[in-house]
Amino acid sequence: MTTVQVSAYQASSAASIMNGMQAVSTSEITKALEQILASCLFIRAHRMCRLLRYLVESSLSNSRRQMNEYAIALDVFDRNPATYCPSADPIVRVQMGRLRKRLKSYYAVHQESTPVIVSIPLGHYEPVIERGAPISGGSSENQTTTPSCQLSVFPLHYISDDLLGRTLTKCINEQLNQEFQQTFGATLIPYPASLDATKQNAAHVHRYFLEGSTFLHAHNLRINVRLIDQISNAIMYTAQFDMPAGASASAQAEMGKEICTNFRHFLSDISDDAERHPTVL
Repeated sequence: MTTVQVSAYQASSAASIMNGMQAVSTSEITKALEQILASCLFIRAHRMCRLLRYLVESSLSNSRRQMNEYAIALDVFDRNPATYCPSADPIVRVQMGRLRKRLKSYYAVHQESTPVIVSIPLGHYEPVIERGAPISGGSSENQTTTPSCQLSVFPLHYISDDLLGRTLTKCINEQLNQEFQQTFGATLIPYPASLDATKQNAAHVHRYFLEGSTFLHAHNLRINVRLIDQISNAIMYTAQFDMPAGASASAQAEMGKEICTNFRHFLSDISDDAERHPTVL
């Protein structure tokens, strides 16, 4: 069961989210990858190139099972599966740290002319691929520092403490992470230690927060999701989903897709409405 409520909040705000969240196509990602690998920072770093290509191509092929230290050690660094021990051989962690630094250096030089940005969050192996700032021929005075994707997607919070509910919520969060990254280039991020302090740093904060909670209700995991404009504190969208507590892995994956699809339809519908009935500000 799915229940959706859309607030009467100005549709132009939802349209602005959609403008910043257009999915990055496979061809754009592939082109961006080849540009990175051909740059002076990467072209002679063969193992680094092999690692980055593996991560990006695995992400594009949805091979999430390959996104772990053991698989990377065998597939990228040719470790022997009979003898490799991650705790004794830190090659993957070391090379991932170096790759993050090298990507940071690359974008420090090329960000102005790079429409697609590839990054790898700390503690993760799956790359985050999102749109960079629009390339503009205008002066630097007219350049905006607003992030290309205006949405922060927070993990669902289970409001009780039993093991079943927490486990199901963790599984749904993993599916949402995959779906939102593939669809919007957005990824689940941890809640900041101090949300108020984070909001004050406006240059580095996304305007819109997608968050939610879960709880067990009549043999179902009930999932409540809402979109908040953190500047005005307006709730723009709410939706409720029910998933059987005994749902299989495939059913959990389908629920992640349903939540993401529902939200995408909301953005599309309200953006179309903004075009038909523009709001005068």
